[in-house]
Amino acid sequence: MTFSTLKYYLLLAVIHQSCITRKPVDPLHYTGNTVILGHGGGFAGTEEEYRLLENGQLYHRALLNEPFKLLKSKTKKRSGKWIAEFDSLSQIHTSFNVPGNTYKFVVFKKDTLENRVVWSSQNREIDHRITQFYERFSDYWIYDKPQN
Repeated sequence: MTFSTLKYYLLLAVIHQSCITRKPVDPLHYTGNTVILGHGGGFAGTEEEYRLLENGQLYHRALLNEPFKLLKSKTKKRSGKWIAEFDSLSQIHTSFNVPGNTYKFVVFKKDTLENRVVWSSQNREIDHRITQFYERFSDYWIYDKPQN
């Protein structure tokens, strides 16, 4: 085998590896860093939840008893930036649970500890950095609006 043939096969292997998509995982049992947020309430009392995994996969479920579905997948680098910002917000509200008729929530997880922050649009006590993160995350990840 010549050196140029070896380079050709190596190049094919690299291209093949880069085209392989990541396999979906179960977001409920994912052990890496995760952004968890959603909204719920209203007449039907339903709750939608989104989970962005460290590997760049975004999952969604419309009802709590439904399985998660993979919505989209972006780069690990991109999701890492969002997760790092999300983690920086985790100490703002260590306990906040003031839902209204409809509400939004974020869940901060660290190992086995979980901190759920819940608010409604009428709440003025929720830190604006959390609500801004929620809106920007929704625009970018869920509604595909470009970032400013």
